[in-house]
Amino acid sequence: MKRALKTLAWTLPACLAGFWLFLLLLPSDVVKSRYATLQAARDDRLFERGWLPDVLPPSSQDIRTAHDLDLNAVSGDFRFTPEEYPWLLARTKPAVRNGREVRAISQDSDTWIFDCSGVEGRCSYENERRRP
Repeated sequence: MKRALKTLAWTLPACLAGFWLFLLLLPSDVVKSRYATLQAARDDRLFERGWLPDVLPPSSQDIRTAHDLDLNAVSGDFRFTPEEYPWLLARTKPAVRNGREVRAISQDSDTWIFDCSGVEGRCSYENERRRP
């Protein structure tokens, strides 16, 4: 009995470690993209593909996206000139998420949430899929 417990004591952690290593090595179904400018994002058809609504201020730059193909979820961030924050405000609606004021826009079956700092000229965003 003691021998079985000793064997279990080292094999169980080894098996768990092996399983976690296996999960870490699985290929990811997350496609990441980075665009230096808004025009570069347009040239790659980012908005046409529905990976982000076309509401970004004209000065937007350093646009990063992460699209999880399994979940069809998109998140990312971008920077812009703070003086253009009203551009984003005019194209989105106020919303509250986790007790914070954010901006939102609904498009097709998605609601896009923008958590922004107009003073700093930066936003992070993600989409929420509506359940049928």
